[in-house]
Amino acid sequence: MTDLRENLKPIEFALDALTSEDVSNFAAATHSQFFQSIPPSFATRFRKAEFEWLNQLKVDMRTLLHVEQEYEYLSALFLGIPLNVSSRISEWKERRSMTFVTIETNISQTNEVKIKSSTTFLLQNAEGGTKSE
Repeated sequence: MTDLRENLKPIEFALDALTSEDVSNFAAATHSQFFQSIPPSFATRFRKAEFEWLNQLKVDMRTLLHVEQEYEYLSALFLGIPLNVSSRISEWKERRSMTFVTIETNISQTNEVKIKSSTTFLLQNAEGGTKSE
């Protein structure tokens, strides 16, 4: 198996500014209540980078056994200001027939990191967990 990690670069992209309609729709869909401006679970909307990593690593979704996520809220997001997302692989461990891949993502507004997320994928190594084509 060719190690795909050698050619990986951070994933970075911009997102449109948040609108009050975005927040209202999310709150209604998730039955969020009792929040001041943006529901705390709103950060789950910024998971696009995780799926980009799965694509870049050519993960066969049948080998994805578990996903663990955590979020650290550093300061509030604001409506009307575009967001920037930067994501990188921070850890890669192979143990027996499993691969653990941890991805760290920063969500920023006006060059200030507002939210940090960490996602760990547990992959079964049927043929290395990732494959090169």
